[in-house]
Amino acid sequence: CEPGGSLIQSDASIRIVAELAAQFGRTEIAIASRIENLLNPTHNAYVRMFYGAGGRVPPTPRTAPTKLAAAAPTPAVSVECSGLRAELLAYRSTEAERLGLSAFRVFTDAQLKAVLARRPITATALECIDGFGGVKSQHGEQIVKIVKSHAPR
Repeated sequence: CEPGGSLIQSDASIRIVAELAAQFGRTEIAIASRIENLLNPTHNAYVRMFYGAGGRVPPTPRTAPTKLAAAAPTPAVSVECSGLRAELLAYRSTEAERLGLSAFRVFTDAQLKAVLARRPITATALECIDGFGGVKSQHGEQIVKIVKSHAPR
């Protein structure tokens, strides 16, 4: 059967569909569509017909859960990074207080970790970090300035 084609193709099945259409006052297309739904195991009509009015498909047997690979350990914050982290956190809290926002609205902890990992020294590099565009770009210049001040010389 071609995709989108009807499963009702033999002369006998076409005749039966025509008789059912006349008997129930429906079009032949409507009857053929309902029959095709009953032949489709993913269709609700099939499920109700073969698994009862509750329409519940018998559960598939469960397999034992597979163990997930252990997550990579989070790198510890180095001593040189802790100063940068502290300064960025201080900036975040003072900006949040100044603007009357929650601290995460300035930048999130995930964004802080990304800044500590990537150490962007340009506003363009900072905007490559997920979430540092749009409204948060107003903090970009200051964040880059803080990161530059902690760059190795």
